[in-house]
Amino acid sequence: MKSSLLLALKLIPSFIFSVGLGLAAEVPQFQPVVVKGLRCEYLSEPEGIDVRLPRLSWRLESERRGIAQIAAQIRVASNSQKLTRGEADLWDSGRVDGAISNQVVYAGRNLVSRTECFWQVRIWDEQNQVSTWSPVARWTMGLLQPSDWTAAWIAQRDHEPLHTDRAKLYLPSPRHFRKEFAAQKTVQRAVVHASALGLYDLYCNGQRVGDAFFQPGWSDYLQRAYYRSHDVTALLRSGASNVLGAVVADGWYAGYVGYGLLVGYGPNKVGRYFYGKTPALRVQLEIDYTDGTRETLGTDTTWLVTDRGPTREARLH
Repeated sequence: MKSSLLLALKLIPSFIFSVGLGLAAEVPQFQPVVVKGLRCEYLSEPEGIDVRLPRLSWRLESERRGIAQIAAQIRVASNSQKLTRGEADLWDSGRVDGAISNQVVYAGRNLVSRTECFWQVRIWDEQNQVSTWSPVARWTMGLLQPSDWTAAWIAQRDHEPLHTDRAKLYLPSPRHFRKEFAAQKTVQRAVVHASALGLYDLYCNGQRVGDAFFQPGWSDYLQRAYYRSHDVTALLRSGASNVLGAVVADGWYAGYVGYGLLVGYGPNKVGRYFYGKTPALRVQLEIDYTDGTRETLGTDTTWLVTDRGPTREARLH
């Protein structure tokens, strides 16, 4: 009995020592906080922001539980190389205490039309440890002044009478627009701004521009018409012939809206023509060449248009 007890007492220290080693090995190492998911106006890498003071957001990631932001710093530069060198020529917020990481309003230099903005964020966590800088994100400013637009509104001349028979569904074909042009020099960057009274799908050299549908979105056309901006640098051919095209349908501008046909809404009580009769297009392509020059191509009377394309009818639903 005594020998058994003595043996047990001798084993206790080594057992405790072994458990202690196991516990020590399981203590997690410090896990840093990583700043990711940078967004401007809720969008990732947006093109053509027309909010003069954009709102910026980001998220935190870490393997550690209970992380929290107690301060943050944002810096914005006119090109990514400046950020790499730590030169925030548009805005450096410095350290700003607080946990806000959503809809932080830009407070730097005045942003003008077409400005490219490159930005990144770092934060201080609940232990007052500073993170590394986030990857660089980007947004660009759109056309902020009416005078920035040189393109004209264009439409197919429409001789068709207004549809007035509510008993018959009227689905006209969309209009197809086309413009051929040459990019004479080496293209550095190309951005196209597009709007429509109606809905458009835009094409460059046969490739659909963007992945959105129902562009540019519904609006009260008596007050405003929205536009979308797209970077088409990769779609253009330097020193060669290029083609811009668009398919424009009636949409909310001239087509059936909601249950308008059912109840006889609209100027002619047929559920159509709430804002107008004929859809229109406005496109402005701006090409920056590597030699520092810029060329602007806009919709005008030289564009070709037809309603005899492959799509014979168009309707929202």
